[in-house]
Amino acid sequence: MKSYLLTIAALSLVATGFNIPVNGQDDFNHSQSKSSASLSTNLAQNIETVPNTAEGYLHRGISYIKLGEATKALADFDRAIELNPNNVDIYINRGIAYIQLRDLEQASNEFSKAIEVNPNYDRAYYNRGNTYLHLGKPEKALTDFNQAILINPQSAEAYTNRGAVYVELGESKKALSDFSKAIQINPNDAKAYLNRGVVNYFDLNNTSQSREDLTKAAELFLEQGDSRSYQRVINLLQQF
Repeated sequence: MKSYLLTIAALSLVATGFNIPVNGQDDFNHSQSKSSASLSTNLAQNIETVPNTAEGYLHRGISYIKLGEATKALADFDRAIELNPNNVDIYINRGIAYIQLRDLEQASNEFSKAIEVNPNYDRAYYNRGNTYLHLGKPEKALTDFNQAILINPQSAEAYTNRGAVYVELGESKKALSDFSKAIQINPNDAKAYLNRGVVNYFDLNNTSQSREDLTKAAELFLEQGDSRSYQRVINLLQQF
């Protein structure tokens, strides 16, 4: 059953809305409106616009991540920290860079540093929870998602991922409750519909509700242009 679950395994690059998945996929599902050449041209301009400031290096580092150049991004984030060690966004984005390098342990350390700087930043807990989830540490992930929800109770993605943790822990009813809460907050959360359908089918033997949820998930994935997940749901529905 767990192989069918999808988490909102995306870490937000602060101030950009750019997402990088950490669910083991080889491709980075980001929409890049500018070509790589255009972004490369803008790299130098980013630092020239705000010369030798933490913000300048932070934003150029983000541009490097968009280009898939995490090592260069880390060098800029290091310089940004030298200039302003209390900017929580730098640590968040350093964590994203390590995610891109597939170093989840170090990524979790960076998110921990972000929490030290700002203990009330829900994204730091959410991101660290994601790394723990994919490191096979569900208890730690649960603690972080609980805190993220406490700080921001309107985070549908935190409920979706906490639901996935509950599945890992064998607590299907709690998982179902979280997926339903995510849908209540965000009726377009395709992954929450998919996950609720999976739990209903495999754990609770509620075939009719499962089919309804999976059908809705398929519709949303198709509308959102996620053909891979759409086909995944269709394959699952064919098992009914």
